[in-house]
Amino acid sequence: MGWLFKAGYTKNRLCAERVKTQENEFGIWEYPKYRLAGSCLWKICIRTDKETGAKESYICLDLIRSQKNYGYGYKDMCEESGPCYYTCPLSFFDIVPCPGNSYAAEWRQAVRQYQAEAKAQKLRYAAIKPGETYSLIKSKIPFVIITRKEGRKIIGSYMGALYRIPVKMLGERKTDPQALQDVSTVNLL
Repeated sequence: MGWLFKAGYTKNRLCAERVKTQENEFGIWEYPKYRLAGSCLWKICIRTDKETGAKESYICLDLIRSQKNYGYGYKDMCEESGPCYYTCPLSFFDIVPCPGNSYAAEWRQAVRQYQAEAKAQKLRYAAIKPGETYSLIKSKIPFVIITRKEGRKIIGSYMGALYRIPVKMLGERKTDPQALQDVSTVNLL
């Protein structure tokens, strides 16, 4: 439920410990696949009941963070609680069947949607070229001419001023100079 911090632990050391096989008198927990995405350690967990030999698999998430002058810690949860994090590798869904829980099913759908949108945004960013003109969404500036890209931001100019523009604010690509002139005149009146 809460966070567990380990004195002196680094992020790498904590993650290595969190994916080691664990065992007690009731069961064995193995983590055959895992991936660290920022502060999210995603794991496939296979739990074997020692008494019956029954195996159960599910997806786990360890949120990882540091505590100043102490070390790193984690907060663990499983997909059945419907975590509000969406960077889980989609390949995990092919390996682990979805539990019968509605939270897990809704979470898996949200992960798929989030990752599809992120992929579309990356493709859109890659297609944007300097010299192209785009309308803007939710902006008083009607359009910009792309001058360059910096990291995840796009630099565009409008009436001699430069603006840093997130990809999500870009509207349609414009090719008709007269339409652009009409839009800029209307907005300036």
